Amino acid sequence: MHRRLLLPLAAVTAAAVLASGCGKQQSAAVRVGDQSVSQQELFDELELIVTDDAFRTVTFGPEDRTPLASLQGTLGPESYSQFMIGAVVTQRVEYLVAGDVLEDNGIEITKQDRAPIEDAIDKALKRAGGKGTRSLPPAYKEDLVEGLTRLQVLRQELGDDEFQRQMSDALTSAHVEIASHFGTWDPDRGVVPPSGPLPAPGSQDGGSGGGTNGGGSGGGSGSA
Repeated sequence: MHRRLLLPLAAVTAAAVLASGCGKQQSAAVRVGDQSVSQQELFDELELIVTDDAFRTVTFGPEDRTPLASLQGTLGPESYSQFMIGAVVTQRVEYLVAGDVLEDNGIEITKQDRAPIEDAIDKALKRAGGKGTRSLPPAYKEDLVEGLTRLQVLRQELGDDEFQRQMSDALTSAHVEIASHFGTWDPDRGVVPPSGPLPAPGSQDGGSGGGTNGGGSGGGSGSA
């Protein structure tokens, strides 16, 4: 089973981590077909998780469940653990693949679909002691709402069983590429994190990673 972030579960279950990807071809961290997430966007998300207490609580659970130290790499606070990288990249892949499944089914999402998801995220962050969605970087908030809305609309339109089946099939057949320093894609395990911690950009141990590792298929499902 892939490590799942809590926020997608909370938002989808309430019915009230994405990039639609066009124009993000340079320095891609994750690419699924013609959709991608840039490396800067992924680093921004990782930094947000370790620096924003409310967002970290909503996505990974409270400190007693997922200690901050488990999300930071062995290089210190300016690095990210394999555990966190795997969870975040897996969720991004699922958001992108969900876009393909929507298109295959001729389903479009609207502002009315997005509104309850954004409201659920806002309330969850406030319950965790944060300031709601206004504390999120605007571009990331847009990506997050879009990704969760994709999953929510698919589940509503297809029903649980068909949603599970189609997401699993799509992940299996998708052409997934991941920049090598964020890991690789395995058909059975999903994202396989890198062999060591990932330094944050600009940290003493930081530096640019390698190219991309293409993975023609991926396993698992986008379900909660």
